[in-house]
Amino acid sequence: MFQGYVSKRSERVLASAATITADADVLVITGTAAIANIIPKVGGIANQEVTIISLGAATTVATGNIAVALTMVANRAQKFVYSKSQGKWYPQIAAV
Repeated sequence: MFQGYVSKRSERVLASAATITADADVLVITGTAAIANIIPKVGGIANQEVTIISLGAATTVATGNIAVALTMVANRAQKFVYSKSQGKWYPQIAAV
């Protein structure tokens, strides 16, 4: 921590569902239901990021506002970045 710098990241636990809301910086997902839409924070500000930690092997599908279908690895963090111009969330692809 740097003097004069405050870092506050919010976290929320929620069940996997077709639509979830990115109303916290870190979302801990229980269950394995496919996620098709992530509702951005108020205003849909460009370049928003959300980190999802899946306690199971939750999946995303590309039928909503998520650009790429993927299966998240259980107990690993997956970052998503929102593009306002495209209206889509893009997962950060990392080597496992």
